[in-house]
Amino acid sequence: MIQNRNIADNAQISPTKILGGGTLGLGNVYFVCPTTSACNTLWTHNIPSDNLFRTIEAAYAAVTTNQNDVIVLSPDSHALTATLTIAKNKVHFIGGDVSGRHFGHRAKISYADGIAETLKAAVIVTGNGCSFQGIKFINNNTDAQVLWAVSDEGEYNIYKNCSFENWGQNAVSVAGEVNLASDCVTFKDCTFGSTSVQIAGTLHPCVNITSITDGYFENCLFYRNAGATTNIFVYGTGAEIVTRSLILKQCTFFNPINAFTMAAAVHFATDLTSGVVLLDNCTSGGDITLLRTAAKHIYIAGPVPTVASSGVAVCA
Repeated sequence: MIQNRNIADNAQISPTKILGGGTLGLGNVYFVCPTTSACNTLWTHNIPSDNLFRTIEAAYAAVTTNQNDVIVLSPDSHALTATLTIAKNKVHFIGGDVSGRHFGHRAKISYADGIAETLKAAVIVTGNGCSFQGIKFINNNTDAQVLWAVSDEGEYNIYKNCSFENWGQNAVSVAGEVNLASDCVTFKDCTFGSTSVQIAGTLHPCVNITSITDGYFENCLFYRNAGATTNIFVYGTGAEIVTRSLILKQCTFFNPINAFTMAAAVHFATDLTSGVVLLDNCTSGGDITLLRTAAKHIYIAGPVPTVASSGVAVCA
């Protein structure tokens, strides 16, 4: 986050020299700040004009693939005018906010309703080695093609302290927050979904697994206000959709008591024949069992690892 003491006028120090300059292995550092932002005066005064942009699309156009360039977003809502496809490798997005949030991120990437679209998500990541930190991803578009807030289809990407919400497709069955067709993707301290609005779609998974080689979720929160018992948090169908492993470690699944009681938190419609899914010390609230069925090669680890009761919080 930009601070005056680090960018004193008489010190000739700019944020690009603090964050980049090769000392941390970073490339160029670019900043995105709308002219309507409360940060506009400060950022415009202290950031070189060549490094300051008003839209994410313009900043992304400036980065160079495989150079570890960084894009810092001001603590504002950054509206997309079309699907943002991140195809360049090793590009890093950082929200200008305090670190550590599970939700309530001040830096947001939003996709408004009324935009005609032919692609599946508000943000599609096909690049490799990219990272995202401290950002809220929101899809408000009701266009029938836009099913997800984010679709990760790259390799070795990581999301830390990010949140994902999809308000545009609440009534669609196979739609939700994040779609994964990934190779070795990591989510740490992230939040998927919300309890604010009841879901009308039949499945509407927070995370949909299309295909994954290795996936790792740690200390993540999954939220739903279920409108049907069949609503799900993590879903996949296909015997070989997990090639090697999918690990959910110390994750929490929550559905409020005034919602429909969900049948399970995680469901794979087909027995897996290639990879393994592990739920390691996960917890659910709202009388949700972790697994709908004891599908082959899906494992639960915990103090008393049984399919019917492991991880289900008990009401006092």
